[in-house]
Formats: sequence, structure tokens, C-alpha cells
Amino acid sequence: MAVPDLSPIIYMKVTLKEREYDSGNSQLYLYYSSSGKRIKEPLGIHISAKDSQADRNKKLALGEAVRIEREHDLQFSKHKIYNPERRYTSFFEFMDWYLDNHGNRQKNLGVRKHLTMLYPNGLTFQEMDESACQHFYDYLKTKTGSDTPNMYFSCLRTMLKTAVKQKFITINPAANIEFTVRVTPEVKKEIPSDKELRELERTPCKDDIVKRAMLVSSRTGFGVAELRTLTGSSIDKHRMQITAHRQKNKGRGMMPVTVPITAKVLKWLGPAWYRDKQIFILPYKNVIQKVIKKWCIDAGIKKHLTSYSFRHAYATRLLNAGAAESTVANALGHASTKMVKRYAKTDEQLRKLVNKIK
Repeated sequence: MAVPDLSPIIYMKVTLKEREYDSGNSQLYLYYSSSGKRIKEPLGIHISAKDSQADRNKKLALGEAVRIEREHDLQFSKHKIYNPERRYTSFFEFMDWYLDNHGNRQKNLGVRKHLTMLYPNGLTFQEMDESACQHFYDYLKTKTGSDTPNMYFSCLRTMLKTAVKQKFITINPAANIEFTVRVTPEVKKEIPSDKELRELERTPCKDDIVKRAMLVSSRTGFGVAELRTLTGSSIDKHRMQITAHRQKNKGRGMMPVTVPITAKVLKWLGPAWYRDKQIFILPYKNVIQKVIKKWCIDAGIKKHLTSYSFRHAYATRLLNAGAAESTVANALGHASTKMVKRYAKTDEQLRKLVNKIK
């Protein structure tokens, strides 16, 4: 989706005009003129033929106040004012363009989803003021939990910052809205022990794909996102290793993460796959969590385990086996090029440790 033409138009004069209709009613407009070009901006101020002279004068005074404000903006920006019609551009259309060209698409999709729920009829840039931004932030605090409101609102701020750069607006209406710091009790991350993992392996699960995926996560450190990237070509049986792909920081593409595996992991990966066939077709995370909860109950495990618990179990077991923190960091996949170079010589150490915790 192409962003609208953003070339600046220099206007040297702003004039208030009244357009009269045959009915006797009229409407106020601003005209921006320069070098023979003129652009009209309707102010939405209507004067009725039935208005008293006092009411008419009030509306004319309001129109003049807007004209003075626009003229001030023009002077403040060194006589460069951008097409005023952009005020009426749909902010949602801008978001669609932004989604295709900037940032973390998954988070920004979340912003668009909630903004659409709050404003189903859409918003123009003129309507996307500080009040609308505050309303959206307050809405997020009632509809989402933990740090999600701050995360989504931060994404919105970045969108609006881009809109300022692209000259749709002159200031960021979300810039001065302060985040609410949530005081929540510290939650201890629960991790399955070796004994509990063996019990889970023996316990049937209503979704065998989720079961095998979580067991693979406990021996590779792959999260749900990485597990979804695994295909037949990810497995190197000759070298006994597997490669997943993880999103880099700030959504800057994907990076490969390769870890050694054991025969047991190969068993959990299932039978031979076509090279381009996805190994784990997993449901949404909330569905995965429900499956894990029931699976744990059936296994007699009272801990609150999540998909992250299995990934953390891998890291914990490596550390308990004597791995250096840098080795574990490498196994879990760092996006930083400096970190990858720093851990380049840890593959053999990692393989020995993986064999140690079979």
C-alpha cells in the first residue's frame, strides 16, 4: 500500500471565506493560496439564515480564530504548511500502510484490532487527538492485562511518531500521556523437574502434537514461534541437530538457531517428513495452555506450567549440568551479532552437555 504524496506545498496566505447558498444559509472555509494554487478546507461552521446577528458574529469570530491559529502554524513552520486535507485522511488507512512497512507486525496488528473495536467507524487524523489516545489507553487497561496496555500504546506512539515524520500531523497526540505502572505480586516461574518431564512423557495427552512439541521444547529451548518454523528440512540426522528460526529484535527478519538433539528428540519429532512440510501445526497459545493444563492434571502435576516452562526447563537443566551462561544464551538464540560471535566456539561444549542430560 502506497503512502499518499508527501511533497510539501508552501502557502503564504490563509483567508477566511463565507460561501452562501440559495437557501440563505452559509458555511465557512479557509483558503490556502500560493503561486496561483489554492486549497480549500471546510471548517464545519454553518451559519443559518435564521441566526441572529449576535450568533452570526460569534461563528464568524470562531472562524477567524481558526484562521489565526492556522496562520500561526504556518509562521511557526517557517511558512511551510502541508496539505490540510491530510487532516481528514483515515488513520486506519495509515495503519494499514504502516503494518506493511514498519515494526513488529504482530504487535501492531494487536493495536489495530483493539483500536477497531473501540472506534468501529474509524478515525481521521483530526479525530486522533490526545483525548482519543487517552481513551484508547484507558480502554486497553480494562481489556488487557499485565504489560500489554503499555506495550500496545507504545506501538501506537511509534505509529503517530511516523505520522509526524510523514507530515500527516504536526505533533504526536500520544506523546504526553503517561504510562501507568502496575504493581503486581511477583510470580514465581514454575519449571518441570526431570521427574515431572518423565511423568509427562508417559502420560497420554488429548493433543499429541502439543505433547510432542512441548517435549521437544524441553530438549531444544525452542518456543512456540520457533516450533512452528520446523519442517523436514530443519532436521539434520547425520549431524544430529535441528534448526529453527527466531524473529530478531524489533522485527528485523528471522535468524536461524541450531541446537544438537538426541535420539529421543528425533522420536518426538515423529516419522520422516517431506522437506517443506511443517512438523508441528500448533493451535493458538490459549488453546495450547488449556491442553497443557489438562495434561498436567492427568499426570498428577500441580505446578502451573505453560509453554514457556518447557523452554525454561531446557535452560535450567543445562545450567545445572554445568553450562556457562554464554553457552545457554547461545542455545536459546541471541539476535545480537556480537553475542553470536562471542558464543561461536560453544557448540562442542553444548553437545557434551545435551548428552549429559539425556
